[in-house]
Amino acid sequence: MSASEILRLQRQLERLGAGVEIPPINYGTANPSINVTGRPFFRHDLGLWIYWDGTQYLTAESFKSEEWYSKPGAVSASTNDFIGEIRWDHQAYVTRVTMHYFLTGTQDASNYWSITPRMYNSPETTSTDLATVKSTALTVGTGSSYSFTVTTHTDASNRYLFAMSYVKTGAPGNISQLGATLFYRLIIT
Repeated sequence: MSASEILRLQRQLERLGAGVEIPPINYGTANPSINVTGRPFFRHDLGLWIYWDGTQYLTAESFKSEEWYSKPGAVSASTNDFIGEIRWDHQAYVTRVTMHYFLTGTQDASNYWSITPRMYNSPETTSTDLATVKSTALTVGTGSSYSFTVTTHTDASNRYLFAMSYVKTGAPGNISQLGATLFYRLIIT
């Protein structure tokens, strides 16, 4: 949306408002110099609505990775499964990770999986863990969902691959039909 289109929209809203004052639509090609928490701002050079969250400018839109499902019975040994790329034109601010799973067999204090969503850099040599859950906290024998509490929201700017790490302790049952989705906003500088 161009600056002239924004101004035309604002004038139309004022005419339709029948005396209701419409606050100005803030827009530009750089972030505002005065930060007001929660105030929307349109970066027309990027085509994105952003807002100040009290620390940084984030996109108003939330993005998500493609949902991925492993083959049934695919996870029976410690491994990393790459789920897919996320937008890498700006640094990601992760808000949530969800997974869908089916656990079989024993899951107890001595036999469990440590499941960790993580972000990898472009040569896939460095990663940042977003959270971890042990399979002892999950339901066994039925298809279920789990939403991670994300402990690391921001990541290095060169991270663009979303992956799930599975580390086996003891002899737990397999993880089958696992799916995962990463939800994130973009940090706009």
